Amino acid sequence: MSNENFEAMRAKAKECEDLVEKKEAIVMAELQQIYAKKNEVDRSNTYQEKKFQSIQVNKDRDLR
Repeated sequence: MSNENFEAMRAKAKECEDLVEKKEAIVMAELQQIYAKKNEVDRSNTYQEKKFQSIQVNKDRDLR
């Protein structure tokens, strides 16, 4: 393999590594957004469950 071919392949490998790093950063940012949304949904579900339980308790109390 000539030195010229080797340098061309090395440059291409570096280019691929850079592209992978950029894509990895994008995916990590998207993953952070997904986890933030999941946490928001979890908090909302917890609130809704507590609200439902409160309604059930009041309903049961009123039926006595």
